[in-house]
Amino acid sequence: MRRAWPSTPAAEASSRLDQPWQVSSLTGNVVFEDRDGNLWIGTQAGVERFRNNRLTPARFHGGERMFSLARDVSGHVLACAKPTGEIWQLRADAPAQVVERRPPGTFGVLANAADGALLLAGAAGIERRYADKVEHIAYPPDPAAAGEVAVTRVMDDGRALWVTIARRGTFRWQDGKWQAQPELGLPPGIFYAAPGAKGAMW
Repeated sequence: MRRAWPSTPAAEASSRLDQPWQVSSLTGNVVFEDRDGNLWIGTQAGVERFRNNRLTPARFHGGERMFSLARDVSGHVLACAKPTGEIWQLRADAPAQVVERRPPGTFGVLANAADGALLLAGAAGIERRYADKVEHIAYPPDPAAAGEVAVTRVMDDGRALWVTIARRGTFRWQDGKWQAQPELGLPPGIFYAAPGAKGAMW
């Protein structure tokens, strides 16, 4: 994993969405770009599509507080809503629709692998979904754990799979085994991370 120097995009921004009347909530937790260039912004109050300087809200059932976004096998955007456990398909040309219902809970996250597979980190483990198969990966063992695994992040750098579990840290899955954060020489308190070049993480 590489370290990134602090940046100040706010100082260089040509425009901003920083007023309560502009977006559903000023507390954003995810930004995702789809294959058509739409930007999907997940906040604590919903998901909105940003295109041609216009924001269009996606309509959900209500009760959603956190979202993670990824692409499905057809290239459409999926939104995993917490704590409802619903997975929604978001399209620019159609209303949002629920495509999967998982057990409600506080944790769980969607992402895409480097090869395009859908990564779904749920309560019991990680699913790597392709169009024709699903690979299941168990979480790092924790004898003291009980119930839902508090996974907050899943990523793929092209060579290894990474997960972050609340109160346990960040782990790497490579060659069929997990390595914990201390083994990888990573400092505690990693708040943000993203894949870089193949085999590298920022």
